[in-house]
Amino acid sequence: MGNGVRGTPAKAGGYSPGISVQKFGLAPTLCICARSGRVAPKEAFRRSAAERIGMARIPLLLAGPMRRLLSPMKYVFLLAAAAFLQCCSGKSDVTLYQEGRNAEDSGNFQLAVDRYEEIINRFQQSAYAESSLYRAGLIYNNDLHDVQKSIASYRKFCTLYPKSKEAPTALFLCGFLFNNELHQLDSAKHVYESFLQKYPSHELAASARFELETLGKEPGSQLSPDTTSLTSKNSSEPSGATTK
Repeated sequence: MGNGVRGTPAKAGGYSPGISVQKFGLAPTLCICARSGRVAPKEAFRRSAAERIGMARIPLLLAGPMRRLLSPMKYVFLLAAAAFLQCCSGKSDVTLYQEGRNAEDSGNFQLAVDRYEEIINRFQQSAYAESSLYRAGLIYNNDLHDVQKSIASYRKFCTLYPKSKEAPTALFLCGFLFNNELHQLDSAKHVYESFLQKYPSHELAASARFELETLGKEPGSQLSPDTTSLTSKNSSEPSGATTK
């Protein structure tokens, strides 16, 4: 800036402390308003600037706590909404079950368990949910080769449907997979003992006793004949669910 006036231009409506007024014979404690050209005490400028800075800081001071408060809530809400929309197709349990069976027949096993699990989550009291959970356990073991998820499905089946005619078989299969697939003998022993306590007269009781006696041995040479068809998807389904 020329004519002995130094400093940087002030923003509109403000006073610039960088402007020298000595050239005009004014006291050095005065400043010139950049917009109107009026002279004002430097203290007025300082007070005005402090007020403007203070007002500008209020939203910043509030933004931090509000962001910390609202952002996680919004994030969780959006995640929950997205999960809900993704898992809920709006289809009936009958339609979902039929799609699951069709996916099985075509070899799309992941789609099959997705349909079955949607039934389980949305229609837990439906007869199709009982059948879906049982079949999910079979698919996880036989086709997707995920033994842990297969065991989890059978355990959930026993918890949700303890009075189902397939509950003893599901419990037995938990022990069978622990023993012969994961080789977790302590877990297998616990399951078999629980089975014999709950179902001492069941047709698989002899097989459970046999498994207990042969824990840790190779299943090929020791497998009881009663267990050979349990992991077959041609075995009977839980009652109440039929394909259309």
